[in-house]
Amino acid sequence: MTRKRFDTSRPIEPPNADNLKLINGIGPVVESRLHGVGVYTFARLATLNPADIAAAVADVAGLATERIIKQDWIGQARRLAEEQKQSGIPSALLKEVEPAEPTSEEAEPAASFSAEIESITPISEVVVIPAPTPPTRELVGIPRLSELETFLPGIPVPYSTLPSDQRFEVRFVLDLTDVAAPPGSGLNYTASIFGKSLDGRVRYPLGVVNGKALPADKVTINVEGKLLPQGLYRVEALVSLSTATEKTPARPQLFSYTKGNPLQIY
Repeated sequence: MTRKRFDTSRPIEPPNADNLKLINGIGPVVESRLHGVGVYTFARLATLNPADIAAAVADVAGLATERIIKQDWIGQARRLAEEQKQSGIPSALLKEVEPAEPTSEEAEPAASFSAEIESITPISEVVVIPAPTPPTRELVGIPRLSELETFLPGIPVPYSTLPSDQRFEVRFVLDLTDVAAPPGSGLNYTASIFGKSLDGRVRYPLGVVNGKALPADKVTINVEGKLLPQGLYRVEALVSLSTATEKTPARPQLFSYTKGNPLQIY
């Protein structure tokens, strides 16, 4: 079988392609992946959502939807596209916002090039090594809270109805699976519990607990709650995360919030 190869004399990207590397977070490898799915301009990138972009660069280590959101790729692309409009860039350079039928001159090279890509037989001797992902310099990711419930001390069964003179504990799970911290730094958390009155919309602070954890951990947190007056409440949990080294003091960098089922105090 005859093996088809690229025609290196033919440009891979169209002449109206923007320099996507001007967006913070996009380097040559990511730009190449975006070109591979037809994204050549800031205007086209601005029409996508973070999940679409993450799918296009799924084979690039360290790039997830959360990172794309945090670095605001879409917002950066939108601003750069707007600067092009205001500076008088010809509208032809922005036509990928509303894709039109290509002219015969445009269609033939694009179709031919796509066909060659699909028909290439992999060459086993060629090994593609992805660029190493630099270690993060700050706390990044999405902490998640779940299983927020109210318990009596020493009893593993959750309660939704309690007398007003009964001490209780609030328990929930802090999931750090998608959190990354700088190398050599500790991970601290502060968990605050509140009881929000569903009658008077008053939020009562119930307790605070501090602790340490590691990225990718799942931590069960117990907070001793203060007594509440009679009424109907919804228990809420707010967790802040920070890193601390000998040179850098701890400061909140990530937050997560959740709320549980109604709690009746009689």
